[in-house]
Amino acid sequence: MVGAFALATVIFAALNLPSSNQGKSTPDWPVAAARDLGRQLVGLEDEGTLLVLPPFTDHYKTAVLAELQHRGIPFVVDDPGMVRQLGPRRRFTGANARTALSLRIGEEARAAPPGARRVALHEGLTGEEQRELAALETRIEKYIRDGRLHLNQRGREALRNGDLPTLRRHSRRQSVDPEPLFSSRELVWAVRQDLLVLDDRWARWFERYADRQDRSDNETVALFLQPLGDGTNPPDR
Repeated sequence: MVGAFALATVIFAALNLPSSNQGKSTPDWPVAAARDLGRQLVGLEDEGTLLVLPPFTDHYKTAVLAELQHRGIPFVVDDPGMVRQLGPRRRFTGANARTALSLRIGEEARAAPPGARRVALHEGLTGEEQRELAALETRIEKYIRDGRLHLNQRGREALRNGDLPTLRRHSRRQSVDPEPLFSSRELVWAVRQDLLVLDDRWARWFERYADRQDRSDNETVALFLQPLGDGTNPPDR
């Protein structure tokens, strides 16, 4: 219990997040993900000094760095902004680290960079929620292929303003290919902006899809280790 409490204290302090629910401005999912990632970092103490590669989103950057510090894992950074925040002793010199630590979010979390190995993964959705998302995509895909996807007045204005580029490319076709709408997340954006004509039943399904997709994209996060070779150049990222 002491170790769990210490971990929670470090993360809450680093993120400057209250432990109680303060509304939507302070989401608790970065803390849950950081706790899960932290539990999986056992053994990194043997990797030597790590070069922490950008980009690190604000939601996760501070929590991961706090966890490294909490575990006594030495690390340096190569990003000027992070050096300013952490101080010159954390600057990567080209010779003070042999292994890089990188973070990926969403779909990228499931694919390791070349030469890297994944050391921690937090899934944003449970297995049941992932199956629900897949089922919703199948249902909505058929809805779109049947020609039932229509924009309301705000949606038509967004289309004219160029805010729906994927849909615009398909607007003169007899049928719309749903796959680009899924992969670009343009459909999620259209749902969030209330741009579609939907009855109550379909509105609930589209909103459920957007919620599940958002959570998968933002809350699925992984950490990867990658050798630096001669230690002079960070790997491609």
